[in-house]
Amino acid sequence: TLLLHEYAHAYQLGMAESNASRAVEAAYANFHANLYPALSRASAAPNAGHWWYSNDNAKEYFAVTTEAMGNPGSDSIGKWPETRAGFKADDPTGYAAVEAMWKQTSAEVAAGGAGGAGG
Repeated sequence: TLLLHEYAHAYQLGMAESNASRAVEAAYANFHANLYPALSRASAAPNAGHWWYSNDNAKEYFAVTTEAMGNPGSDSIGKWPETRAGFKADDPTGYAAVEAMWKQTSAEVAAGGAGGAGG
């Protein structure tokens, strides 16, 4: 999942000025303010150092949740959210924003840095 994580950073960097990227930033703000404090941390104990990596900032939120979206099975990625289903269940707003970021057309991606035209 490391390759997917790092690719997500590069992709988001190219889309930094897009509406889709702003939607991911808003989803992160919602996660950080409203969902993160309420999620159980009991399961984080074995991997506490990385479990909440998605809470660091909007860029890590996007990269880590992208990892989870690339994990349709039941194996954990070792941090929140562990799987695609877990992400969708815990944070449906964030799931929709990250999914929309990845479902942009090639024209939207090409226009990604053009003042919001990319999303």
